[in-house]
Amino acid sequence: MGEVLEKTGLEKGKLRASLTVEASVLLPVALFIIVGGINLGYDLFQQAKDSAAIEEELEQLNPVEIVRKNTMIQELKK
Repeated sequence: MGEVLEKTGLEKGKLRASLTVEASVLLPVALFIIVGGINLGYDLFQQAKDSAAIEEELEQLNPVEIVRKNTMIQELKK
């Protein structure tokens, strides 16, 4: 009877050790995926923010007025 108890205790120890080894492999992978997702989201946010700033600048730009000014300057140079 003592052998049976010792054997199951030894198997429990091996099971705990195998779970520890598996966790030591899976935890960095999970953290890598989570941090990578956060980093990707932050990069996409920065791109959207830059794109919105460029769009606002383009809305304020008046190309007709720029052409008129350039044409007037060229006419004055002649």
